[in-house]
Amino acid sequence: MAAELTALHQKKDWKGVVAMEKEALMFAHDMQDGGELSLAGQVFGVLGTARHNLGFYERAIELYKEGKTISTAAGERQEVGAACGWMGTSYVSLGQYERAIALHQECKMIMEEKGERSAAGRALGNIGQCYRLMGQLERAVACYKEWKSLAEELDDQGGVVMACNSIGACYRMLGEFELALASNEEAKVRAEKMGDPDGVGKACGNIGNCYYGLGQYERAIGVFEEAKAIAEKVEGAEGDTQDLVRLCGNLGNCYLSLQKPTRAIELHSEAKTMAERAGNHLGVAKALCDIGSCFQRLGQKNRAIALHLEARARAEKLGDRAGVGTASTNLGNCYRSLGQYDR
Repeated sequence: MAAELTALHQKKDWKGVVAMEKEALMFAHDMQDGGELSLAGQVFGVLGTARHNLGFYERAIELYKEGKTISTAAGERQEVGAACGWMGTSYVSLGQYERAIALHQECKMIMEEKGERSAAGRALGNIGQCYRLMGQLERAVACYKEWKSLAEELDDQGGVVMACNSIGACYRMLGEFELALASNEEAKVRAEKMGDPDGVGKACGNIGNCYYGLGQYERAIGVFEEAKAIAEKVEGAEGDTQDLVRLCGNLGNCYLSLQKPTRAIELHSEAKTMAERAGNHLGVAKALCDIGSCFQRLGQKNRAIALHLEARARAEKLGDRAGVGTASTNLGNCYRSLGQYDR
């Protein structure tokens, strides 16, 4: 059982893991009863990660919590820290940033205690992400810069690349596009130097976001296409399409901004299909909302309303408050354009 779960986890076959959940839980409880606490805790971690990646964040948290309890009983402090980090990431997806910060801080403290400084740096990056999502951008930049310094000290080039990309994202949100581009370009150069195509692709995606923010849509499309080509190779080999889904969405947004809604619909539909195939429920909901916006631009308001309603229902089911808010705003705009002001 443990070997099967590990193989599915390594292949990122999250639907395969979930299909084994009932059997895996029985196995984990048997291990727990037999005193194999460390193995039982790891099983809960794998199950939680699968649920998280499929967009079932509340269920993921339940599994992570049980794994954390078992690891605590086993005295496995490093596993406890990892569980805290995983739970924090799920709470971020639910928009519960204060709870996420507390968990990432606990993760950071435990990793420092165990001498796992690289993992502590990544926890610091996760704290920065929470502040970024809360709009506390200066505080987020401080966290990311501290992470970058620590990663440079440890010669953790992967950490440096991620920190540079994160710093760039904050500067982009602050409207400091030149600083953002410089940081993302640094991430790309470093990733190329270390032979990390995934890091190169993510940097390209962030550079594309900068050009999009500057209104340079044609230039953004070129960089997003480069990132998409890399993601097709990397994610195609790994069986994970999250970056591809996001990049198709970004390209769709560019074409919509260029007044090409039909091409945008094609790209958002491609994102939706990939998300459905991967069981990425959050990606499906977002793609539906994006397709609805395209039909809204085409003047097909009733079709847009149907899509936004479906997107909102899916977001509500997932506990995605940001998605619910976006879909509700789009619905309001549709009803207003139809003169249905009370709705």
